[in-house]
Amino acid sequence: YSVYFVDSDTGFAVGDYGVSLKTTNGGELWTGQTITAVSSFSGVYFTDAHTGYAVGTDGAIMKTTDGGFNWAFQTTNTTSNLHAVCFPDENTGYAVGAQGIILKTTDGGINWISQLHNSEYINNLWSASFPNAFIGYAVGDYEAIIKSTDISYGISSIITNDRIHI
Repeated sequence: YSVYFVDSDTGFAVGDYGVSLKTTNGGELWTGQTITAVSSFSGVYFTDAHTGYAVGTDGAIMKTTDGGFNWAFQTTNTTSNLHAVCFPDENTGYAVGAQGIILKTTDGGINWISQLHNSEYINNLWSASFPNAFIGYAVGDYEAIIKSTDISYGISSIITNDRIHI
């Protein structure tokens, strides 16, 4: 499940059974649709009020360019469940999920490429944040926090701390 607001009025939410919801009045009223091709969405992100991405089960990434009215599948070449998606700019985006998968696009979702990281023990990644196209963070199971300072060369460091409980 995930919710994302592009401004104080316009927001989007996704969840089980392919549900996609939109509000244009700050959450007072939500309208929605069911995208039956996906059993569950777990992450949503919009680069503006029209263009957004939702990720979910079986490697699903869907894109809308009309504010959530119509959604189209993006090719990911993975069947791993995806848990989160974020875009530091309109073309560069990242999706993270099961088995520590990290996918990157540099063309607005047309192509998603798996990124390497130097850890064998990261099982699931649950959330990611990229303040820009080159610096990013992801968190996962076993208190893992990973950081990249140039993801074009893969994930550059793994940070863990036994005292962190995420």
